[in-house]
Amino acid sequence: MRFIIFQTGRGSRKTIGGKASSLLALYKGGFNVPPFFILTTKSIGQLKNRKMYKKFSPEIEKAYKTIIKNGEVAVRSSATIEDSRESSFAGQFKTMLNVDIDNVYAAIKAVYSSMPNVEATYGPRIKSGIKIEMAVIIQKMVDSDKAGVLFTADPVSGDRGRMIVEGVKGLGEALVSGAKTPTRYYVSKTRNRILGHRGNNLITPRELKQLCNIALSIEKLFGYPQDIEFAIKNGNIYILQSRDITTL
Repeated sequence: MRFIIFQTGRGSRKTIGGKASSLLALYKGGFNVPPFFILTTKSIGQLKNRKMYKKFSPEIEKAYKTIIKNGEVAVRSSATIEDSRESSFAGQFKTMLNVDIDNVYAAIKAVYSSMPNVEATYGPRIKSGIKIEMAVIIQKMVDSDKAGVLFTADPVSGDRGRMIVEGVKGLGEALVSGAKTPTRYYVSKTRNRILGHRGNNLITPRELKQLCNIALSIEKLFGYPQDIEFAIKNGNIYILQSRDITTL
């Protein structure tokens, strides 16, 4: 059984899920993705059992020391139904942040345990006969100064001529959960020029221009308008994930 896939490896959507598939493509495309490794769909079913986890924990610790090296991690879902062009299921599966290596098992279990709730809630949207499987991403935490999402097309109006950037101070989870009201920027896609914004000037013009250039390169990589999660720390931009915009 292929238990762990490193960020330099390969894996099918069936093996590593939608989110991890995108992360591998981003990493291989040369984007600044925080270090990560993936626990495959085949392994996660077994890892529900603590006894099995103890059997494989040396491999996880080795992967952590090799890829993450030190510090806390984010533990994220990568289900086989996530981040497709038809549906993203964004924010529906649990994400565990600021997890130290000693608590990775509990975080994996918490992420996996969110799957039945998604199946119960979104069952009618899931095609009959499709079995949902989940991989799990272990990714180095970025203790960001600011973070947010960037849409390379307007997801509400469908306007592909402008990009929408939303940002908050600290971690992006506050934006996803609705705990903070974001600053929003409207940017011309062809001229990379700010058309307007709402809220405080959170992201500098230089960061915004750089961020939009990165986003356009990501859209080119995937060949479709993207919903991109980013983090900024000490002026460095990190790409946490990217998915197709499903509302276009």
